[in-house]
Amino acid sequence: MVDHDRLFKAFDRSVKALGVEETEEVVEIVTSWMEQGLRQGRQEGRQEGRQEGRQEGRIEGARDAVIDILEARFEKVPARLKRTVKSLDDGKQLKLLLRQAATAATLKDFERRLVHSS
Repeated sequence: MVDHDRLFKAFDRSVKALGVEETEEVVEIVTSWMEQGLRQGRQEGRQEGRQEGRQEGRIEGARDAVIDILEARFEKVPARLKRTVKSLDDGKQLKLLLRQAATAATLKDFERRLVHSS
């Protein structure tokens, strides 16, 4: 593992041993590296954020779709069942429940399937 403190101290000693012009050049180089690192970090963060946002959107859409199908088929869906569906965050499980919401003979049948898929 890299000992950053030791490296920073060695770098600091080396820079202090340089002349004024050389020190300014080193500072410019280090500053450009830092700016480049910050830009790269922001770009990677935005990409990760977009991916996470899309995934969360798909999950939320699947939850809503399960509830919408249940309401369309059985009209009244108990709040506790909605809360249970809203608490799920596994995309595969939600896809399965979406199919089950569309094919279950009764709301009770769906609830039994929900319990067994958890």
